[in-house]
Amino acid sequence: MSYVDALVGQLVAGLKTNGLWEKTQVVLWGDHGLWCKHTNFELDARAPLIASVPGQSAAGSSTDALVEFVDIYPSLAEAAGLSIPQHVEGTSYVLLLNDPSLTWNDGGL
Repeated sequence: MSYVDALVGQLVAGLKTNGLWEKTQVVLWGDHGLWCKHTNFELDARAPLIASVPGQSAAGSSTDALVEFVDIYPSLAEAAGLSIPQHVEGTSYVLLLNDPSLTWNDGGL
Protein backbone atom coordinates (compact mmCIF):
# COMPACT_ATOMS: atom_id res chain seq x y z
CA MET A 1 0.00 0.00 0.00
CA SER A 2 2.83 2.45 0.61
CA TYR A 3 3.63 2.45 -3.13
CA VAL A 4 0.01 3.28 -3.96
CA ASP A 5 0.01 5.96 -1.24
CA ALA A 6 3.09 7.53 -2.82
CA LEU A 7 1.49 7.52 -6.27
CA VAL A 8 -1.72 9.09 -4.98
CA GLY A 9 0.42 11.70 -3.23
CA GLN A 10 2.16 12.48 -6.53
CA LEU A 11 -1.21 12.79 -8.27
CA VAL A 12 -2.56 15.19 -5.63
CA ALA A 13 0.68 17.21 -5.65
CA GLY A 14 0.53 17.48 -9.44
CA LEU A 15 -3.08 18.64 -9.33
CA LYS A 16 -2.23 21.27 -6.71
CA THR A 17 0.90 22.43 -8.55
CA ASN A 18 -1.10 22.95 -11.72
CA GLY A 19 -3.99 24.71 -9.98
CA LEU A 20 -6.42 21.88 -10.67
CA TRP A 21 -7.03 20.50 -7.18
CA GLU A 22 -9.95 22.84 -6.44
CA LYS A 23 -11.64 21.78 -9.70
CA THR A 24 -11.04 18.03 -9.58
CA GLN A 25 -13.06 15.17 -8.10
CA VAL A 26 -10.93 12.24 -6.97
CA VAL A 27 -12.38 8.85 -6.09
CA LEU A 28 -10.36 5.84 -5.01
CA TRP A 29 -11.98 2.49 -4.39
CA GLY A 30 -10.79 -1.02 -3.90
CA ASP A 31 -12.00 -4.48 -4.62
CA HIS A 32 -11.21 -7.79 -3.01
CA GLY A 33 -10.02 -9.45 -6.18
CA LEU A 34 -10.29 -13.21 -6.10
CA TRP A 35 -9.25 -13.68 -2.50
CA CYS A 36 -12.10 -12.49 -0.29
CA LYS A 37 -15.38 -13.08 -2.09
CA HIS A 38 -16.35 -16.38 -0.54
CA THR A 39 -18.94 -15.30 2.04
CA ASN A 40 -21.01 -12.36 3.23
CA PHE A 41 -18.89 -11.90 6.33
CA GLU A 42 -17.67 -8.39 7.15
CA LEU A 43 -14.28 -8.93 5.48
CA ASP A 44 -15.92 -9.98 2.23
CA ALA A 45 -18.65 -7.36 2.15
CA ARG A 46 -16.60 -4.21 2.81
CA ALA A 47 -14.26 -2.43 0.43
CA PRO A 48 -12.57 0.97 0.74
CA LEU A 49 -14.01 4.08 -0.90
CA ILE A 50 -12.35 7.50 -0.62
CA ALA A 51 -13.87 10.54 -2.29
CA SER A 52 -12.67 14.12 -2.52
CA VAL A 53 -15.02 16.61 -4.13
CA PRO A 54 -14.39 20.36 -4.38
CA GLY A 55 -16.51 22.28 -1.90
CA GLN A 56 -17.39 19.36 0.37
CA SER A 57 -17.85 20.72 3.86
CA ALA A 58 -16.76 17.60 5.77
CA ALA A 59 -13.42 17.02 4.01
CA GLY A 60 -11.21 14.56 5.87
CA SER A 61 -14.13 12.91 7.66
CA SER A 62 -15.19 9.30 7.59
CA THR A 63 -18.53 7.57 7.94
CA ASP A 64 -19.89 4.12 8.64
CA ALA A 65 -22.69 4.73 6.13
CA LEU A 66 -23.23 2.03 3.52
CA VAL A 67 -22.65 3.15 -0.05
CA GLU A 68 -22.15 0.96 -3.07
CA PHE A 69 -19.89 1.27 -6.09
CA VAL A 70 -23.01 1.83 -8.21
CA ASP A 71 -23.44 5.09 -6.24
CA ILE A 72 -20.17 6.58 -7.52
CA TYR A 73 -21.43 7.78 -10.91
CA PRO A 74 -24.56 9.56 -9.64
CA SER A 75 -22.48 11.16 -6.88
CA LEU A 76 -19.82 12.49 -9.24
CA ALA A 77 -22.48 13.72 -11.65
CA GLU A 78 -24.37 15.57 -8.92
CA ALA A 79 -21.19 17.08 -7.48
CA ALA A 80 -20.30 18.35 -10.97
CA GLY A 81 -23.73 19.92 -11.35
CA LEU A 82 -24.82 17.44 -14.03
CA SER A 83 -28.23 15.85 -14.16
CA ILE A 84 -28.36 12.14 -13.42
CA PRO A 85 -30.04 10.16 -16.22
CA GLN A 86 -33.14 8.26 -15.09
CA HIS A 87 -31.74 4.90 -16.21
CA VAL A 88 -28.75 5.18 -13.87
CA GLU A 89 -28.86 2.91 -10.86
CA GLY A 90 -27.41 4.00 -7.55
CA THR A 91 -27.95 6.92 -5.21
CA SER A 92 -25.81 10.01 -4.96
CA TYR A 93 -23.92 10.19 -1.66
CA VAL A 94 -23.09 13.91 -2.00
CA LEU A 95 -25.13 14.66 1.14
CA LEU A 96 -22.83 12.30 3.07
CA LEU A 97 -19.77 14.19 1.85
CA ASN A 98 -21.14 17.25 3.60
CA ASP A 99 -22.56 15.50 6.68
CA PRO A 100 -21.07 12.05 7.38
CA SER A 101 -23.35 11.60 10.42
CA LEU A 102 -26.53 11.41 8.31
CA THR A 103 -28.74 8.35 8.64
CA TRP A 104 -28.17 6.53 5.38
CA ASN A 105 -28.75 3.28 3.54
CA ASP A 106 -28.87 0.42 6.04
CA GLY A 107 -28.46 -2.27 3.40
CA GLY A 108 -31.91 -3.69 3.96
CA LEU A 109 -31.33 -4.49 7.62
